[in-house]
Amino acid sequence: MVQDDETARVWESWEATWRDTWVLDGGNEACGVYNLTEHDLSDPVEYAGLYDLLVACAGG
Repeated sequence: MVQDDETARVWESWEATWRDTWVLDGGNEACGVYNLTEHDLSDPVEYAGLYDLLVACAGG
């Protein structure tokens, strides 16, 4: 969870929406975004989609 403030304005600069899961790579760069409102993790296909994104961003 990002604790935003008037100086950083992370939500605005990243154009984030509520329930976005931002995945960062090893260099702390944004690698992908997975919205948990659009993707229900109780669905095995959706769960696998997030898992695959995490693995890909980790370099595996």
